[in-house]
Amino acid sequence: MNPIFDPEEPFPLLSSIEGPYEWAKNHSLQVDEWLGFKIFETEALIQDRELPWVGLAPEVLLTPYTEIRFMLSRLELGTGMKVVELGAGYARMLHVMNRHHSGVGYLGIEVVKTRAQEAQRVMARQGLSSEHVECRDLLSVGSVLPQGDVYFVYDLSSDLHDTQELISKIKVQAQVGPVTVVGRGRATRSVIERHHPWLSDVVPPEHFGNFSVYRS
Repeated sequence: MNPIFDPEEPFPLLSSIEGPYEWAKNHSLQVDEWLGFKIFETEALIQDRELPWVGLAPEVLLTPYTEIRFMLSRLELGTGMKVVELGAGYARMLHVMNRHHSGVGYLGIEVVKTRAQEAQRVMARQGLSSEHVECRDLLSVGSVLPQGDVYFVYDLSSDLHDTQELISKIKVQAQVGPVTVVGRGRATRSVIERHHPWLSDVVPPEHFGNFSVYRS
């Protein structure tokens, strides 16, 4: 199914995200333009090429809106819950949640300042609070994750130790209450499966094409 952009339904819920991603990427470019993003221009401004995923084309860097909607649909989100997106990029997820999960809190954490600023600019344009996005390094000494009910974790870099450390930080938060972790990307899922069995001990994980859902 190739979704045609419709401003009345910009984030369609599809029955499956399997198959070629070309149509999803093209659809997302149209949504970005509709929301007012200047992603290509922003990526060109990033000077530090050592930062995560800098230099990749936006369609490779960013998760399509249709996949975000599908991932959220697989969660048991309720009013008053909080989603924390680690490595939020331009916080595309916030715009999907604002339309379809408005009673659920969202916080995106992004290490690249230029991306976080562009995300906040578009938030202001859409009447959303800039406090939905924080710019900081989650792996810096002493950095503590905010408490959340759901954590989205993406392939951070080629260094799997970074992902292991991040999941370990989530484990600390899980001591306060149950958490759901959405691991997107092969590296993230591999780290969870090999090094963090606590996420699978109680509830069997759900596996999909590009992501898995783990519940502590």
